[in-house]
Amino acid sequence: MAFKWWIKLRLHVANNQIRMNSLMSLLSLIISLVVVIALILYHGFYFNHHTQYYIRLLIYGSLWFYIIKYWLLCFYSMNKWEYIKSSLFEFFVIVILILHFISVSVLPVEINFIDTDKFNRYYLLGIQLYFLIIAVMELSKSTSIYKQLNFFPPKLMLFSFLALIVLGTLLLMMPQMTYSGISFIDAMFTATSASCVTGLTTLSITSTFTFKGLIIIMILTQLGGMSILTFAVFFTTIIHKSGAGLCYQHLIKDLMASDRSSDSYSLLKNVIITTLSIEIAGVLLLYFYWKNSGSFRTNGDAFFYAIFHAVSAFNNAGFTLWNSNFMHSSMIHSYIPQFVIMFLVLSGGIGFFTLTDLFGPKSIRNRKKYPWKKLLSGTKIVLKTTFSLIIVGSFLFFIIEYNNSLSSHDTFFTKAFAALFQII
Repeated sequence: MAFKWWIKLRLHVANNQIRMNSLMSLLSLIISLVVVIALILYHGFYFNHHTQYYIRLLIYGSLWFYIIKYWLLCFYSMNKWEYIKSSLFEFFVIVILILHFISVSVLPVEINFIDTDKFNRYYLLGIQLYFLIIAVMELSKSTSIYKQLNFFPPKLMLFSFLALIVLGTLLLMMPQMTYSGISFIDAMFTATSASCVTGLTTLSITSTFTFKGLIIIMILTQLGGMSILTFAVFFTTIIHKSGAGLCYQHLIKDLMASDRSSDSYSLLKNVIITTLSIEIAGVLLLYFYWKNSGSFRTNGDAFFYAIFHAVSAFNNAGFTLWNSNFMHSSMIHSYIPQFVIMFLVLSGGIGFFTLTDLFGPKSIRNRKKYPWKKLLSGTKIVLKTTFSLIIVGSFLFFIIEYNNSLSSHDTFFTKAFAALFQII
């Protein structure tokens, strides 16, 4: 009897698997659009508490759809273990969400060593960010715009930056992004400058933009500095569980100047990991210095300044959160943060391929194993050109500005260090 039920269940799953996948894709598209719009409204505009409550209810209510969808697709999968293995990240996040719901709503648990209010605020922010990522991924899976437009890489690159600038402009114009509102042209100029990492502004970003506005500028800087297309293709290949399709593999190959399509995704993944690793190292060094320097009111301020300036420096963007730029007292005579900023600027400036050839584990192993193997020609050209410009530029700047802009520095070392920082 049990065997017959098992056969019927397998037949039901086999007959309805495609239909269920199609239904879930359609519902995901609709709910993802609703979640994205709700998150933009919630964080971009001012509403009364009653309206905010319903928007939050809508956002967190959609959680149950994602949970139900996951288990339904697992149920309608012919190989459930393979489905779970291919979506481990979603599995763990959903388990954590369910456990949190049980601990808070069903069996309230008090954790003495955690500030509950702060934890809940950061937790809810993390949930919203996760929802946004899910929504974007679901929208990506439910659309085929790229295939229909048939963009080749240069055109897609141009389209991506234009889309990023337009989206950034609209986001920066939302009421919660600024203290007193800005004009369309100022918003577009700031979004363009951040996306194209020029560092030019028509406004004081610290006194004009709120914390949320500064987050948007930082995201635009990161996406623009690494190329929005790099992120787009990277997450597209993550979405497709079997790996990048043929068209995406060729897109990555052209984007990364890789010789073989089969290596392109791995290369792209390494670019993302290397970038984030260097930026995280910069954030930690800046944070621990500023945390103990007494320059900031709270550790939260020090941490945000560390993140913002690490991202800005690595992407060579030139944005700072001080109106006086790095002439601020937290920087002008503080050599540790100046050294960290120089390291980040230099690392981002010489590029991923040079960093990989210099410090990549595989490259180091090959040079140890085969002593005749040297640095690549491209790496040598980049290093010689970069350090020639830095050394010659610093020397000339030091000589020319010795009795001018460097006159406020007392010693030979501080003058030389200031010249080096300025040239880098």
